[in-house]
Amino acid sequence: NFIDGLDGLAAGIVAIAGTLPSASTQLLDHLIDDSRELLTIITGSDATVAQTDQISAWVSEHRPDVAIEVHAGGQPLYPYLFGVE
Repeated sequence: NFIDGLDGLAAGIVAIAGTLPSASTQLLDHLIDDSRELLTIITGSDATVAQTDQISAWVSEHRPDVAIEVHAGGQPLYPYLFGVE
């Protein structure tokens, strides 16, 4: 299982799912509201192209006004880091 959460003022667990893309899209559903314009995805060393494509496809379908940038970060431990602006 995968767990996604937030740090800072809105800290807490917001998604638990059986797959990484499902947990990620649940988290992004929580993070991206109508005021957001850009999602930056930083891929970690354990992220796969297929998983990243699934996450990007979900955002394109459910938040079509949000631009997506994907960057290879290569960080260990965290498959994805998301920035929402």
